[in-house]
Amino acid sequence: MTGPDPDGTGPLKNRAVRIHYLTSGQPDTIRVGTASADGTSFQGLQVEARAYMTARTV
Repeated sequence: MTGPDPDGTGPLKNRAVRIHYLTSGQPDTIRVGTASADGTSFQGLQVEARAYMTARTV
């Protein structure tokens, strides 16, 4: 997902977020960074990795 251009025609790039999901539908990795207006040329600046515990019956 790419956000609007923050400064019109200035040098700042569009903010962008890429989310990778597990087969269970839970977000696994969230990357925040910048990208061109069409969403290509993504450059990650921050990564958040998530881990989930599975339910166990005893």
